Amino acid sequence: MSDSAERTGQSRIEMVSSDGTITLRQLVPADAEDYFALIAAHPAHHSQYGDDTAKKYRSVDDVRWSIETPRPNKLRFGIYVDGQMVGSNNLTLLGPNRAETGSWIGRDYTGHNYASRAREPLLRIAFERLRIDEIVSRIHPDNAASRKSVERSGYTKDFEDETVCEYILTRTQWQATQQLERDADEYWTTELPEA
Repeated sequence: MSDSAERTGQSRIEMVSSDGTITLRQLVPADAEDYFALIAAHPAHHSQYGDDTAKKYRSVDDVRWSIETPRPNKLRFGIYVDGQMVGSNNLTLLGPNRAETGSWIGRDYTGHNYASRAREPLLRIAFERLRIDEIVSRIHPDNAASRKSVERSGYTKDFEDETVCEYILTRTQWQATQQLERDADEYWTTELPEA
């Protein structure tokens, strides 16, 4: 349990990226101030590409209310680096075997691949624990950074028009990527023969 969850007596899901640099913590009401501070610091950043984050969350109370009254099909996480919240990552169930991921990073923390690194533990829970077969991510066509981020996570573009690019990652694709990474790790840890 994390510090803010301990203070409020709430439990939460917490996951760490495989490289240990990112922690995802399920949002609890005590996170509302940190979440809102990221939005309030640069509201224009959270309003670009049709994003309505800054419009939805105009106060700490708006954020707190959204955490206290969650949508039953949505898991919301704060993205933490060295104990500091740097953004948000969500998993929304769309049906029995399909889900959508979405994320944002505070403007002061962009450019460090935090979104793609934070997506890794989220995909692990979706594919391994929830047994989701397909995950979609919808991104505005002009949002090059987000498009690059999902591609880095293994998603492939399925559809694009003037308003949205839809990317898909299947469990089979993800498992193949995970096996390749394990094989590469095993290869590089094998001792090389003497010359």
